[in-house]
Amino acid sequence: MTEIKILSDKGQGPALAAFGATVPPENTEFSTYTNDSNSLIAGSNDSIDYVSNDPEEQPSRYLIGLKRKNSDTITFQEAPLYVMNRQIRSLAHKSTELDDADMADRMRARNALGETFGTKKAKKAIKEAERNQVDVEAMANVAGYIQQDIAENTDILPTRENIKAEADAQRPLPPYDQSGGSLEEVYKISSLISDPEFNSCKVDKLLTAKDASAIAQLLPSGDSVNYIIERLVALKTVKGNKSSRTKVRLLLYMSYLFAFRTLGRQSRSKVQERTGAPPVIVDGLFSKFTETARGSTKSSMTPFTQAKLLNYILVLTLHVDDNSVDPSQIAKELSMPVQKINESFKSLGCQLVALNLAEREKVNVLNNQRGEESQDASKSARRATLKIPLEFPQVRRGKAKR
Repeated sequence: MTEIKILSDKGQGPALAAFGATVPPENTEFSTYTNDSNSLIAGSNDSIDYVSNDPEEQPSRYLIGLKRKNSDTITFQEAPLYVMNRQIRSLAHKSTELDDADMADRMRARNALGETFGTKKAKKAIKEAERNQVDVEAMANVAGYIQQDIAENTDILPTRENIKAEADAQRPLPPYDQSGGSLEEVYKISSLISDPEFNSCKVDKLLTAKDASAIAQLLPSGDSVNYIIERLVALKTVKGNKSSRTKVRLLLYMSYLFAFRTLGRQSRSKVQERTGAPPVIVDGLFSKFTETARGSTKSSMTPFTQAKLLNYILVLTLHVDDNSVDPSQIAKELSMPVQKINESFKSLGCQLVALNLAEREKVNVLNNQRGEESQDASKSARRATLKIPLEFPQVRRGKAKR
C-alpha cells in the first residue's frame, strides 16, 4: 500500500517559475534570494535579465511529488509559483545638446519682422509670447540639474540592437539555435518534441495500414489533411529506414497539431477523447499552445499561441520535406492565403526559392495526379527553405508606405 506524505514548508525545497509564452535558453542560470518576508528568483544570460515577482496568494496549491524506487512512500513538497519578468539589457547613449543661442537669434529676427510688418493681431501675439518667455539666465542655476536628469533618462532608451533582441524574444517561434549550421541544428527535433512525446507517437499501425483510407482512419486529423496522408503512403515503402520512421512520427505529431488547431478551446479531457492522444501529448499541446490568465485556472489559445502552433507545423514540414516545402499546398491544408504562409515561413528564417525546370515538371505531374488544374508552375511556384546562417526579418523603421 502506497503511503502519501505532504510537506507544506515553502521555505525549503523546489520552486516553480512561469515564463508566459517564451522560454529562456537552456544555459540561463537562476538563483533564489530570500529575506525575512520576501523571496525572488533571478537569472540572466548575455542579453536578457529575468526577475520574478514576489509570490502572491494563488487560487491553487502547487505540489511536486517524489517517489524513490525502493520505497512505497510518495512525498509531495509544496512549491511556490514565481511569475517571471524579463528585461532586455540596454546600452548607454550619449545625450545631445540644444543650441539655444541659434534658437534665440531666430526668434528675435522673426519678432522684429512681425513688429515692423505684422498685423495688429500678429503684434499682439508677439508681445504675449515675450511676456511668457522663460528667462534663460534666471534658469542657469538649475540647467545643470535638468541636463543631468535628461542624460540619466536617455540611458534607458533602447538601441537598434536592443530592439532586435526584444523582437527576437517576442517572436512566436519554436525553440531555435541561431548558431546552428543546418535545419537539424537550428530547429532540433528534440527541442520541438520532447522525448516522452516523441516516443508516445506509436506508428506501427500506420506503417502496416493497407491504403490511404486506412491511414486516414488512424490519424487524429482524419482525412482532412492530404499533405500528411500523401507522405505517409510514400514513406510506407521505406518503413525500415530509421530516417523514414522518424518522419512518420513527425507526421503523426503534425496530425495532433492540426486537430488541436480546431479543438484547442476545449477541455483537456475533450481533446484527449476526440484525438485519442496519449496524456503526455495532450499535456504538451496545452503547455506549448495555450496560456492561463493570472488568477484563473482555465487555459485558452491566444493570437500569439495560434501563430506559434502554425510555426510549429511549418517547421515540421521543413523536416519532413528535407528543407524544401511547397507553401501553396500547406496554405490549402490550413485554409489560409498563400501570402500569409509565405510570410510565416520568412518569420522562421526561410527564403522562397524559384523552382528549376525539373522541379516545375514534377509539380505539374503532381497537380495532374491530384486532379487539380495543371498550369506551368514556372511563374508562381516557390519552395520555402531555411537560410543558413539563421536570420530573422528586420524590424521595419519609419513611416509605412501609403
